[in-house]
Amino acid sequence: MKLQKGLLIFVALAALPIAVAIFFSLIMPARDPVRLLVATIKKHGPYSEHYPIALQIEQTGLGNRAAQPVLELLDDEDSEIRKRAAEALAQIGADGSLIIPKLLEKRFDPDPSVRHAVLIALARARPTNDAVIDLFLEQTRNKDPRVKTGAAFTLSYMGAPAKRALPAVLPILIQALDDPRQKSGAAWALGGIGPEARDSIPMLRKMATTDADDYD
Repeated sequence: MKLQKGLLIFVALAALPIAVAIFFSLIMPARDPVRLLVATIKKHGPYSEHYPIALQIEQTGLGNRAAQPVLELLDDEDSEIRKRAAEALAQIGADGSLIIPKLLEKRFDPDPSVRHAVLIALARARPTNDAVIDLFLEQTRNKDPRVKTGAAFTLSYMGAPAKRALPAVLPILIQALDDPRQKSGAAWALGGIGPEARDSIPMLRKMATTDADDYD
């Protein structure tokens, strides 16, 4: 009899933590990740704080629901909040048709850090559209070689929708093979383009058979 009571007490004590966890899960439901993301952006949380939340939203398919409240933050008076919102939009996996129009509007933001974050979000938005392709195509004519090369990289990763941009993109990527800082990325981008990048083959062969950083 004493053994039975002891066993009952043991089982009850073992089940207690589970019962407590169930009770609190019922009265204190998990925080909505969309609200949590917005709150984190508003409090100037660092990228390391809101990035995991944005990633969770993407992985759980909540990107489209999160899109509208995050897009609204692009109009905030605080440039830091606008930047954080753009960074989040690059990660939540929302449909491009939902976020691209507002992002295109905000490419003229007065703060350069916001503009930069907006361009990254536009580069990642899928599916893309002709307006985004035209924006990056225009940047391939920028006088700053870093801007020009960055735009070429972006267009090369957009695949078939950006195929019309290849006449502008290919010469920039081939030229980037001469830059020790850019050559690895350029080679990767050219490989992804495929047969249309055949003009780069001699340079790529030379790159593969030399240990030097500079080509003669």
